[in-house]
Amino acid sequence: MQKVTLAKITKTPDLKALQAMKNEAFMNQEQIVALPFERPGENCLMLAITYSSAKRNIPRWYLFAGVNDGAPILWVRDTANAEEIQMLLPASKEEDKAPAASETPSASLAGRVTSKLGAENFLEPAGFDQVGFDDFKKRLLDDATGMYARGSFTWFINQEHHRYQRIGVPFAVIALGLRAGNGAPLLPSYASALVRALGPRVRAFDYFCQEGEFGCLVLPGGVIQDALVCCKRLIELADAVRMADPTGGAQLFAGVSAMPEVTEHPGVLISSVRRALQVGMERGLQICAFERGM
Repeated sequence: MQKVTLAKITKTPDLKALQAMKNEAFMNQEQIVALPFERPGENCLMLAITYSSAKRNIPRWYLFAGVNDGAPILWVRDTANAEEIQMLLPASKEEDKAPAASETPSASLAGRVTSKLGAENFLEPAGFDQVGFDDFKKRLLDDATGMYARGSFTWFINQEHHRYQRIGVPFAVIALGLRAGNGAPLLPSYASALVRALGPRVRAFDYFCQEGEFGCLVLPGGVIQDALVCCKRLIELADAVRMADPTGGAQLFAGVSAMPEVTEHPGVLISSVRRALQVGMERGLQICAFERGM
């Protein structure tokens, strides 16, 4: 497996650095991306991520106790949530210091109380109903394509818009379109084969929905750059399917927009991603992000 080592940083990786690692690993899923980091006065550690052993496109993260080959592994985690990884990383000594004298008594007290809580203070977690969960999700999916059923795109946008209004979490959207390479009508069987090829490459926490000519995606927590990375990966796969098709297949196009980078109105967001796809197909651009004036 190819290893790509990023430049060493002198602090614990923040969310921006973790997202950059995810994007780099997602672009080439057969490589491992490593980031050495050294906090002041402490040993150098190395965080690594790879999609090579991923199930349902969830990456595997490693934290090594050093940068040399053979360094002990401190922990391994399979998750697509960068915030979860950030919480698992060791804080610097500066971050571990006791509360400052200027801190309010209530905040200091809260810190002391929280530090005394152990596992015995909490209820036993309820068992996860995997059967019920899978059954509910299955009812949301279209049997023929495995995509979320028609109408789900608007529903997921509405949900993410409410979340953005509550806590400011951004999200991105992608509209996909197909154009037959030889000008002939596109066979439904080809579109179905393409969906089966693309579906497993969509991140587990993104929504691949039946919408428009071919399909749309909602990327919770994503920005335009995340959507562009996703589009590049999907188009590379679609081009491979097209090259192997004896009928000439079809070229995949993608339009991109995001909230709040483009707009804070869900209806305008849908119009903007449709417009980006339309402009991209007119200009022969397989990936087209919405820009004002389109």
